[in-house]
Parts: sequence; structure tokens; C-alpha cells
Amino acid sequence: MKKLISLLIVAAMLLGMCAFAAAEEPVEVRVSVSSLGNGWPATLEEDWVYQKILKDINVSFKLELVDDYWNAMGTRMDIYDAYMIDIDHLRTWGRDGALLDLTELKETKLASYYNWLGSTKLSAAYVDGVLYGLPKLYDGSKSQLCVTIRQDWLDALGLKMPETIQDLYDVAYAFTYNDPDKNGENDTLGLTAAKPSATGVFLFDTILGSFDTAMGNWILIRDGKVTNALLQPGMVQGLEWCKKFVDAKIVDNDCLSTAGTSQFVSGKVGMIGCTWPGIWKAYGQQQIHDVNPNAVTNFFTTLKSEVGAEPAMYQGDLNSTNAILAISADISEEKLDALIKYIDYITVGEGANLVYYGLEGEHWVYDEQGRIRMTENATAANYISTYQLFSRKELEYLDAKFPEAKMVFDQTTAANRIWTYNSLVVEPEGMYLSDMESYARQQLLDFIYGDRELSEAEYANFIQELNDMYQFDEYMAAAEEQLREQGIVE
Repeated sequence: MKKLISLLIVAAMLLGMCAFAAAEEPVEVRVSVSSLGNGWPATLEEDWVYQKILKDINVSFKLELVDDYWNAMGTRMDIYDAYMIDIDHLRTWGRDGALLDLTELKETKLASYYNWLGSTKLSAAYVDGVLYGLPKLYDGSKSQLCVTIRQDWLDALGLKMPETIQDLYDVAYAFTYNDPDKNGENDTLGLTAAKPSATGVFLFDTILGSFDTAMGNWILIRDGKVTNALLQPGMVQGLEWCKKFVDAKIVDNDCLSTAGTSQFVSGKVGMIGCTWPGIWKAYGQQQIHDVNPNAVTNFFTTLKSEVGAEPAMYQGDLNSTNAILAISADISEEKLDALIKYIDYITVGEGANLVYYGLEGEHWVYDEQGRIRMTENATAANYISTYQLFSRKELEYLDAKFPEAKMVFDQTTAANRIWTYNSLVVEPEGMYLSDMESYARQQLLDFIYGDRELSEAEYANFIQELNDMYQFDEYMAAAEEQLREQGIVE
């Protein structure tokens, strides 16, 4: 009898151990993405982020690259548990029943994630009143743009930091013609830009911000109504100022197609409209001083408005994202719970530090004040950003990664922008938005460079051309309707 009892106990223990082992089997979650981080590991064994996630939360979380994403995903959606998706496809797939309705989960299983999002606007994630997506965090820090200027050139010429569009012109003129580097040669220019753009022209956005507009198709809201940068009342006046800069030959025309960073770094141009990293990170400053050890850089973020608007320079997307995580409608409860476990893991605490900075002690450490500081091995963690899914607390991240530029990114983050809503608007069926934007860009340049008469009447003709040839008026009607549906305007 005792032997039988012993055998039963052993059997029960074995069954329990088997059940425990089965419970500990990691749950696999597959997420399709259209791109992976630089230096992505060749195998899961080499992917130390994957391995750390597996160890910490027992989830086999696999980010899988899909080439030719949208065409391929049409036949492969059933393979994945979740997808990084744009707003257009979110609407289409949501209405087709391919995506999981997350509405009830928002206050339950996803409550921690939505609390982490804070004031992030959620309108883009809804389709016909149903929540289908998990948007990226927006914390106000996505448009870190400024004009970086050679302070030593200002000092050499007895000039002040520009505050108005006239100041900007005067400084650019002096930097071009008054030998600011004192080498006795006429070899400098006033203004360049670091970022050519397919939809706008970064160089001239430096100027147009003073007129409450920007170069190209940018959907705006003014006085509670939907409008467009192309329709702003100050646009013609702003273009006249752009033309004035061009006619005076004080801007770098090459930066319309090629980034002007090298021109600024080499000391050929005295001001550059730029995002801060290329210039203000340590390596950017080192490049400048390698060419001219006596160079002194400074920056400004906005100029005074010429049309009574709030000072602003450059456009920024207030709604932050056209990439949203959507979940397959066919996902199992087990996989859904595993995915949410991962989401909670990467948004706070140890998991957030992992996908933002890498491994503690190897890629980063805490300093004496308890702040995260990167080690010499930090570049080995460059690929990890794809694991973030929902972006990050940007200012905290930048303070850890680039403390040398804190003053610049703090001020550029705080600066007002011309906030746009393009990411929330899907163009009407049959409209070729990219063609319209290319045509608009070229015509604006023609106005500025004198290839088209610049007058209020001719500009009105240009807008009519957009309506007649590219359905611009229908696009704006769709924008108004969609933004009203999303509660952005009444």
C-alpha cells in the first residue's frame, strides 16, 4: 500500500512538472514591419534584445521584415499576429474585418498602455467609431528644428541675432557680401538648409514661417476651420520675400536638391535651417571645429510673425504618426495576452530602458545623479529602435544619449510650429496626391525664381490649376469631412 501511495505521489509530481513545463513554454508573437533597424542581427541567437525579452517575460517576440510591404501583405496577413500599418490601410483593413476591435480593451487589458500615451491624440486609430490601432506616443518633441548660425560671424560684423524676417535678410546679405570670415575673398553665402523635401522646400520654410505658412501641401486648422498652407492669406507676401532672398543671391540654391550641411560645416555658409542632431551632436560640432577651430555656433528657433500669428517656423505633425500597430482579428487569446505583456514591458521600467538604450552595464550606466549615461559601446545598440513600436519619451531619451546638446533640443522642442494634419487625411479615390504635391512644389519655385509672374491674380490661377488638374478642392473637402468625423474640428 505504501509503495502504491509513493508511486501515486511520484506520478502526481511528474504530472505537475509537466504542466509547469508546458506553462513555461514561451508564446510566440509575430509582427510584420516594413523596415528594420540599422545593423539588425542575422539570427535570433545574435539578437540580444530578443533574448532579454524572452528571458524577462517569456514571450518570443519576432519582428519580421516584409519586402514590398503593402503588395505582399495583401496575401500574407494571416501569417502575422500584428502589423505596423498606415492610416489608409488601417481604415481599409478595419472595415474589411481583418483587425481586432480594441475598443473594450482600452479600459482593461490596454489601460496601462493608454495611460502611458498621456495626451497623445487617438483620433487616427479610430475607424467609424471603432478603435483598431495602437498609435505612437506624441510628447510634443517631434519637430526639433532651428536655424544654426555662426555667432563668430555675427560678432565680426557687429550684427545681432535675427528676430524678424528683415533681420534674417540683413544678416544673410552681410554674410554673403561683407566678408564675415575675414579672408579677403568673396566666397561665402548667407543661408542654406539641411533637408531637401519631396513635398516642401526646407530652405524657404525658414522664411515662410513669418507669414504663417509653409512650402507645399500642408493641412492646417485656423479659427476652427480646415485650410491649407497653399491657401494662407500671407502666402504671396511670403513668396515675395523668398524671391527677394533669391534675387539678392544670398541663399544656397543647391540645397533644394542636396543637403547643405557640408556647406555650413566647411564655413561657406553662415546660417543653416536644420534639425539639430547633425550640427549639435558632439561629432557635428567636432566636424565644424576641425575645419575652423575658432568657429562659434549659436541658434534660433522662430522669427516674429509678419501677419499677426504666433511666431512659428517649419511645419510639424501634431498627430505625430502615420504608423500604427494593428492586431489581427484572428489572434488567439494567448497570443493577445503575450503581445500586451510585451507592450507593458517596453513602455515603462526595465523593458523601456532595454529598447531605448540597450543593456545596463554594457551600453549604458547610471551616473552619480541617477541619470542614464551611454557607454563607449552604445553604438552596438543602434538597431534596437524598431523594438520600440510606439516611439519613446523623447526628451528623456535625448538627455541620456546627447547631453551635450540639451539646451538645443529643449528649446527646439518648446518652439512653436505650423502644426499640420496631413497624416489624418486620406485623399479621395482616384486622386494622385504625389503628382499634385510635385506640381505645387515646382510652381512655388517658379514663382520664387521668376519663371512665373508673382502676383495675387496669378497665384489665384495657380490654385485653380490645382483644382482643375489635381482635385485639390475635393482633397480639401475630404480633409474637412475626415477631420470633423475624428472630432478635430466641429
